[in-house]
Amino acid sequence: MGVLTVPVNEEIMRLNSWQQVLDHALERGEVMDELNAVTSLHRAAKLYREEDGRTPLDAIHHHPGFIGLVQLTQHFVARCRPQQLANALWSCAVLMFQPVELLTLLCRWAVKRLSNFVPQNVSNSIWALATLGFVDEELLELVPKHVEANLQDYSPQDLSNTCWAFARLQRPCDALFRWVLAESVMQLSRFQPQNMSNLVWACATVMYKDEEAMMAIAVSACARVAEFGTQELSNLTWGLATLGIFCEDWMEASGAEMMKRCKECVPQDLSNTLWAYGTLKHKRNEHIRAINWEVMRQIEWFSPQGLSNVIWGLSAVEYRDMKALTCISEEILRRPVEQLTPPDISTLLYSFAVLAWTHEDALRKLRRAVLAKMDRLASRDVANVSWAMVTLSLRDDRLFRLLMEKAEQLLPEFTVTGLCNVAWAFVRFGLPVSGGLARGLAQETLQRREELFDEPGDAVLLADAVCSEWSHHVEPSVLDRCDAIGRWPYQEVLVFLEDWTNIPTMGNGGGEVETYQSRVTGFKTIQLGQRMSCEMMQKFNMLEDDSKIYLPLRRMREDWLLRNIQVAYEQDPTDATMKHKTTCTWQLTLPDGSFLQEPQVVASGTAMDEPIRLVHCLVEHPRANDAEFQVLNKAADRLLKHGSGSAGATLHLDVSEIPCLSCFGALRQFQKAFPEVSLRASFSIRKVCEISEDCSGDLDRPLPMPGRPATDLPRPSPQEVLDNRGRGRPMSSMAAPPAVRRKLRRPPDPEAPKAAALALNGARTSAVNGDEVKKSQDPAQPLNGTKGTKIQEARPISMYEQVKRKDWAQSFY
Repeated sequence: MGVLTVPVNEEIMRLNSWQQVLDHALERGEVMDELNAVTSLHRAAKLYREEDGRTPLDAIHHHPGFIGLVQLTQHFVARCRPQQLANALWSCAVLMFQPVELLTLLCRWAVKRLSNFVPQNVSNSIWALATLGFVDEELLELVPKHVEANLQDYSPQDLSNTCWAFARLQRPCDALFRWVLAESVMQLSRFQPQNMSNLVWACATVMYKDEEAMMAIAVSACARVAEFGTQELSNLTWGLATLGIFCEDWMEASGAEMMKRCKECVPQDLSNTLWAYGTLKHKRNEHIRAINWEVMRQIEWFSPQGLSNVIWGLSAVEYRDMKALTCISEEILRRPVEQLTPPDISTLLYSFAVLAWTHEDALRKLRRAVLAKMDRLASRDVANVSWAMVTLSLRDDRLFRLLMEKAEQLLPEFTVTGLCNVAWAFVRFGLPVSGGLARGLAQETLQRREELFDEPGDAVLLADAVCSEWSHHVEPSVLDRCDAIGRWPYQEVLVFLEDWTNIPTMGNGGGEVETYQSRVTGFKTIQLGQRMSCEMMQKFNMLEDDSKIYLPLRRMREDWLLRNIQVAYEQDPTDATMKHKTTCTWQLTLPDGSFLQEPQVVASGTAMDEPIRLVHCLVEHPRANDAEFQVLNKAADRLLKHGSGSAGATLHLDVSEIPCLSCFGALRQFQKAFPEVSLRASFSIRKVCEISEDCSGDLDRPLPMPGRPATDLPRPSPQEVLDNRGRGRPMSSMAAPPAVRRKLRRPPDPEAPKAAALALNGARTSAVNGDEVKKSQDPAQPLNGTKGTKIQEARPISMYEQVKRKDWAQSFY
């Protein structure tokens, strides 16, 4: 039987809907050749896309005409030219159809004919494979060579799509990215917004960092920011943040554009943008406020990771929006525990802690989730959950003991940051640790010795936890070696503070102050730990060790704190800020026993009426509001006003935290300024068990179910598990109209491709030009939204500097 002789563009190309194309294929399939079959397949895919995807894909996959076209393409694949091979792959990707046997054959012939492929054929083919998550090793190995040989012929779209595909398939290839970026900078004036966004996204996904090229793209994008879609805005911002590249002009321009068009955003755009703001520490309140309103409007459509990325971004820039936090907390209550993964749970808890947010029901739901997923917690999750519970003073003794047991099992898997987090948390919670855990942390401290030399603060924290808190569990020889690890930073600080010439004179400024601040910051540690801080205070003759003197001051500040925590709770149960505060009791007595200042409690972060006379430093954050710094400044003000009659006076202070290096320096400045005044200081570490009651028993209480949020968007079905968690949806070579992006990016039915493949495999064999087409032996694998390939998720992690401060805000992924 002859093949179809009517020119393709006169018959197939006249058809205006995918249904017409498939009906035509069903009617004329027996007389089609490879050109007609692939053109029909391509036409159907293109028309389906232009139709905005209103019809479920399985309606196409089960259409007899579509099944026939796939069989014809498979039958004629050996006769397909490069353009037809590329078009067939592109069509399968657009229709999210994955017939393994056909894809394998198309790739095999693409390899044989790759030298005849033009750049668009290559980029479309590799884009299709990446969209489907289909890996053909031989073809992927050859593509970079084709790019290198034909680089100047690649258009901006070809360049960006090729890199996007390799990133999507998690195939780092430095040579390919180097060539593409060099050519892209040359062609930047021709790049469209989607090309820029895809290219930056791809580099970030495989962590290929060329800062000069990325900045060039960002600067070029600024001039055309109004042309970007919201997905392109968020993906480019996300990519720069992932690579740690801050372009202020882009952040301002893109933020203003997102603020104007945030109603066009889908959840992934919103969460990626806020995550990027947190990562780059970009805080522009009006931009964040607008995005938050849209987050609240679309809250039901966020995946658990989308929720955690949103709140993490807000916490990283210290943006405490009570309406948004309440909305997210209520959404957590609505979600089944089964939907929450351990990283989502730990990130939510971590971010709540950073923002001092204590929505009791949401925290109870998250504690239940931790218990339910305890066997699946990774070391990162254990560290973040433990840290969060201590920071929030959330006392659940049963859960915390399980976390300690889990930590003991996972100790070798912790990073140094993770070890610091759990060591800090276990000390500050106040429950006794097991001998196995104490010895394990001591051994890990010794084994990570080389890493600790790069981070003096980590060395101090781990060594101090072992030597100050758990020495009764650890062998003396191990203790000595741990102590030595912590002492080398201590020794540097001691030598510096001993020398009066290094200490600023009160009232002086300029270079003396700048040099001093630079030196203190350069020690790269926040404080010196319990035992070494006591040693240093003894050397400087400022340690108060008489319990008859410091205990009344300590009881006074502890009573003050508990009262004010209760008052704060009654005013706002969600605000845990008071639990974060460092408190200091102080008194200033004259030689005759009278008070120049009666005992008074000062809390960190309160307003100070007196002028700042002492020099504070940036030790993780500015320290002018620290409780003990305020006390020293107030005492200096009183003494100066009192005049010469203050000789022989005594300043007593007791603080609820180990003094940081900035406050240690302030103590020395006070001694230098008032040599005739006796300075006597003491401190203790406030522990969760001292200020909170065990709430382990409240997990059995029923949780309230909030009403549905007010929204004008369609609600997801109860069975639907949202998946907007990726680093950006695959962007096709033809952009979808903005008005339909929301629908296109909803999660597709994961069973549709599988059902279609089964329909194809179950179809009868039919004669085409007298040859029998065999059934596929390998059913297509189901695809689930963006999960065609496994892409490592962007996850926030805690940093050492964040772990050891009181009134602080956390950092990055």
